[in-house]
Amino acid sequence: MKKYQKFLSILLAVVMVAAIFAGCAGQNDAPAAPAEATPQAPAQEPAQAPAEDPDDDVQLIDPADLRIFVEHFSNSVEVALQWRYGAMRAGEELGIHVSVNGAEDATAERNIAIIEQAIAQQYHGIASIALVSDAYGPVYNMAADLGIPVVTYHMDAPYSRRVAYFGPDQESYTRAAARFVANEIGMTGKVITLQGTPSDTETMIIDVFVEEMAAYAPDVEVVVRINDTVDPAASFERITAALTAHPDTVGFFSSTSRGGSDVVTVAESMGITPTSIVTMDLVSFNVELLREGRITGIVDQGALMTGYLAVMALYELLTMGELVSFHEGRNYLPDLIVTADTLYQFEDQLAGAAALAN
Repeated sequence: MKKYQKFLSILLAVVMVAAIFAGCAGQNDAPAAPAEATPQAPAQEPAQAPAEDPDDDVQLIDPADLRIFVEHFSNSVEVALQWRYGAMRAGEELGIHVSVNGAEDATAERNIAIIEQAIAQQYHGIASIALVSDAYGPVYNMAADLGIPVVTYHMDAPYSRRVAYFGPDQESYTRAAARFVANEIGMTGKVITLQGTPSDTETMIIDVFVEEMAAYAPDVEVVVRINDTVDPAASFERITAALTAHPDTVGFFSSTSRGGSDVVTVAESMGITPTSIVTMDLVSFNVELLREGRITGIVDQGALMTGYLAVMALYELLTMGELVSFHEGRNYLPDLIVTADTLYQFEDQLAGAAALAN
């Protein structure tokens, strides 16, 4: 308990820093970086009312007996190691049992089956990434019916009976990214966007980027919207076609983690050097490109922190009967675009996540 009380005191201080920078991101042209390397805690936002009251009765569990299951979307993508790292770190700090797993093929159907298995195994609490909000809602509600609280992270299912969400506000960080790119290219020129899949979330992100760019920098033109870059060969082909048609493109924004790397590969082969390339996720290949100056920004979706916060919230709920350091509904992380100058703040956490692969 002393360890947890120490955590709470640290968390309160971090919340103050996160709230300050969440406010600054909305006031400045480019989002501010955090003052120190402490993982970002959630900036509190009003919760979106779910279809049913999530305040289900929860049976208190002795921490010595507590078992929490964390579904982390996939065992085969690098960013999942960061979610796993955060969840396992929280379990170690609290001295509780935390299991982490995800489907090899990262499909909603397979992950829902994994959550159903966790329910059958009578885990006391579940943390999950709602890859498809409507599809995951029923399994979250099933857990709630059985007295198993669910919190979501990274992607939300707000109309289910999940208790809380921890992660990015996609619309907010996308607007910050549009302003970041606009400033880097001098508020004028051609921009190309990429999305990995035709999912509703990624389509929304690109729509918001285009909308914000038109409002913030009307002299910037989004000339091509490249869709479905999951297959590398198709991605290279589409980027090549876009740059052949618009060789004077100065900016790129990708709503998927591999987009920036694909742009670098194709643009360098064509002898083109865009001014601004912004992509998603602090994964190893993006971090290396950022260090080398071949991309200019990485949108941090909080992968190193959200699994950690989800476990901490379930611990509070299951051992205290309520959320103490957090609140029901959406707990948003501040908008952060990591640059070469601010990357050092994340090095220790990235090293910890990478160690899980060894």
